[in-house]
Amino acid sequence: MILTPSPSPASGRGVTLDPFYPIVDSAAWVARLVGVGARLVQLRVKDRDEAAVARETREALALCREAGATLVVNDYWRIAIAEGADWVHLGQEDLDAADLGAIRKAGLKVGVSTYSEAELARGLAIEPDYVALGPIFPTISKALSVAAQGLERLTDWKQRVGALPLCAIGGIDLERAKLCLAAGADIVSVISDITLNADPEARARMDRGDAAHVSGRMPIALTIAGSDSGGGAGIQADLKTFAALGVYGASAITALTAQNTLGVRAIHAVPPGVVRAQIDAVLADFNVAAIKIGMLANVEIVEAVVASLPSPPAGEGPGVRGSGLSGRAPDGAGPLIRPFGPPSPARGEGSCAFIVYDPVLAASSGDALAGAGFVEAIRAKLLPLVDCLTPNLPEAAALLGEAHAESEADMIRQGRALLALGPGAVLMKGGHLEGDAAVDWLVTAGGAHRFAAPKIASPNTHGTGCTLSSALAAHIVRGLSLAGAVAAAKAFVMGAIERGAAAQLGGGAGPLLQSPLFASATQDGQSRDR
Repeated sequence: MILTPSPSPASGRGVTLDPFYPIVDSAAWVARLVGVGARLVQLRVKDRDEAAVARETREALALCREAGATLVVNDYWRIAIAEGADWVHLGQEDLDAADLGAIRKAGLKVGVSTYSEAELARGLAIEPDYVALGPIFPTISKALSVAAQGLERLTDWKQRVGALPLCAIGGIDLERAKLCLAAGADIVSVISDITLNADPEARARMDRGDAAHVSGRMPIALTIAGSDSGGGAGIQADLKTFAALGVYGASAITALTAQNTLGVRAIHAVPPGVVRAQIDAVLADFNVAAIKIGMLANVEIVEAVVASLPSPPAGEGPGVRGSGLSGRAPDGAGPLIRPFGPPSPARGEGSCAFIVYDPVLAASSGDALAGAGFVEAIRAKLLPLVDCLTPNLPEAAALLGEAHAESEADMIRQGRALLALGPGAVLMKGGHLEGDAAVDWLVTAGGAHRFAAPKIASPNTHGTGCTLSSALAAHIVRGLSLAGAVAAAKAFVMGAIERGAAAQLGGGAGPLLQSPLFASATQDGQSRDR
């Protein structure tokens, strides 16, 4: 991890801790990390007898003292006392058996794990020297039966602990570390991003000269979609949405369309090699935290996009990621970010980006796209890479090869069927259902969550799907959980429809408006003056 995640160490209760906090399971790993500059390391030895743990602890302490680093001993407080350690980390289950009096008498400083409100209260009661919250993101390094916490929870925890150092743990890598620090963490704990890397030393090297440059790159969103010459949908709608929500947007254009409010006149697919070159250029340089995918036009472009995106961890296939996150809260409130291993250097910082796919399966004219094999390529190759699929009812039906849903129960059933194809979550958009409410269902492995809002009468709704999916991606960049991002995106779209309802931009059905237009503001002002 080529950074010092924070410009200054975390301080509290008279202690100062380095913000970069790797966790490893042997003295050999400790040697490798302190050798490249790590200054705070936790030794977490599991499934070995106490004599072996004592040997590992003794060796790790010697290595850290020689390097001027701090070693935190996980769980084994008696061994930490016996070997003269300075720090011990206790999980909630360890607190039951720990002799806190003996620990404090020996002069050990204590870190404590927390997950729930009750655990935080219990942890603070022992007056720890730091508090850890996790898992922030889904993690592959430790079997957990609890949902990921998310960045909002991290911010809340920091407000509660005040000056006490707060450590974020669980599913954290270089890109997510920056999000955690921005959300309020003082320390970030990293495990598999280092230990599973092909070059752990390079990943863990504390290069302070590069730190400011790397950590200073703000998270952005990338849209991969078609261009709408009328400006109402596609790339144009996505970039307007990103900007309206305060997120920098980059783009990769997959198709050029000649269209206006009256219809589509022509479609030209961008050569697949050029599509891939655009994506690779952005991912190689920018800190891409979310990717929104829209119109892909043909099988070759689908394959080019798939080749440019990061792959799931080894061993995952269609449906595994969706069903494997069953620890998530039943209402879908937890974050849904893939637990990727270490990014490939060729991928730049976009290798852990959250991927939203809005499946455009027909042109605005109603013509089907791409011909034979298109839907099959999406199902087999793209959906397993997607974190959140956002189909409307006709699109969901096309992906499943069945009639579109006629009820909310049908929506949930089809959402679950789509989840089995590989995406981490499915947002079924129910605007095509009869009724006064626009009802959407977020379907995850943990359950289904309903989002409803009154339908707004407007002739100008072109670009609604693009705007919703790009708003969802933008709110993920801003640190919201998936359910929070869906709710915020839906509210944003409602406002955009209301804003555009009276706008007259062409002779046909116009677009919604992601932000106020100068002309509208002027007319409002003239009305008030009269």
